Amino acid sequence: MEIKEGNTIKKYLVELKDHKETKKPDPKSKQKKSTKLYQSLIFENNCCKWKYAMEFAKKNNMEFLLLAHSQKDGFQSVKLDFL
Repeated sequence: MEIKEGNTIKKYLVELKDHKETKKPDPKSKQKKSTKLYQSLIFENNCCKWKYAMEFAKKNNMEFLLLAHSQKDGFQSVKLDFL
């Protein structure tokens, strides 16, 4: 996505995710073991993808944005401090 900011055009690489896929699963939750395992795999897969997306964006003069959606709050930007 390209956005004009003043006289410059800024490029963004954007990913939209469900909010629950952007948080590390709670190992103490009362969910079934198979559900917790699945959520852990999804989260780890996403972390790897986000890491390489940030590298790709940096190499190509872009900024990577992760937007998470929840029914309550709509879309919000997610900080990737844990990578």
